[in-house]
Amino acid sequence: MSGDTAVGPWSGVENDALLKAMLDAADVMAGVFEVLVDDYRYVAANRNAAAFYGRSDLTGMTGADLGLTREQIDARLEVLRACIATGAPQTHEYPFALEGGGRGWFLGTMSPLPPVAGRRPQVSYVVIDNTQRREAQLEAERQREKLALALQATGLGLWEYDLRADVVTWDERMRELFGVDADTPIDFETYASCVEPEDFVHTRAAYVAALAGANGGAYVVRHRTSGRGGVVRWLRGAGQVIFDGEGRPRRVIGTT
Repeated sequence: MSGDTAVGPWSGVENDALLKAMLDAADVMAGVFEVLVDDYRYVAANRNAAAFYGRSDLTGMTGADLGLTREQIDARLEVLRACIATGAPQTHEYPFALEGGGRGWFLGTMSPLPPVAGRRPQVSYVVIDNTQRREAQLEAERQREKLALALQATGLGLWEYDLRADVVTWDERMRELFGVDADTPIDFETYASCVEPEDFVHTRAAYVAALAGANGGAYVVRHRTSGRGGVVRWLRGAGQVIFDGEGRPRRVIGTT
């Protein structure tokens, strides 16, 4: 197609139109940046990218044209220049906000395009909105912090038993309550050996009943344990069996 004028980074008007249609159909923000001295320019952008900035087309626009701060422009330039310098894709997760516009967490991959004589460096990009996953992660972290504070305030020990993997996890407070060293492997037999034998009969019966589904898998036990130096403690443990979709016990979590 020697009569066509090269448009953007691709040769051929038809190729441009086909690629744009493909990008517009994708549920991502995608296109091509041109790297300038102190800014970047959109050589191509799909409709999702344009919509994020509240526009119908971004072609030819720079970061400054879109009202981005100097800090935002420099942060993106840093990634674009790293792509060009290394010749390798760069993937980053980052928060981004427009004054009075879109905001959220995004995961973007920038890939350098082959250099062309007489043309400024260009980098293709694909960006997905990662806000929902990131906010869920942040909320999980907040909940873990709250749980840690609650356990610290109440002096509770936290434990978990993965029945399928046969792995028991005790936190530091659990080990302290049972007089078990930090480097001692924990399994069900370790727990059983820490409980006074005459109390373990009732403790095990409550546990087995919970595994069978009694009281929805919840149970409470009280028993004695002898720790380091022969110190005897009365402990109260509460457990909850977690069942899979077919009603089989999968793991047990609890406090002491």
